[in-house]
Amino acid sequence: MQKLVKALPISDLEKRLAGLEKTVARLGASLRQAAKRTAAKRTVRKAGARKSTARKRTARKTSARAVAPAA
Repeated sequence: MQKLVKALPISDLEKRLAGLEKTVARLGASLRQAAKRTAAKRTVRKAGARKSTARKRTARKTSARAVAPAA
């Protein structure tokens, strides 16, 4: 780190710092948006309600059982 500080002029370091600050701000904003989206999904569903996909059941395959084995 010491060599980097000595090698670069202060103005270049300030530019890099500004770029990093912008990146951090952008990441923070995207994290807040993601948190809002997940919180909204959680609060929309009622307390006792299940997901609609959990209630669906596949039809039973009775054709294999209905045929009696030949004796």
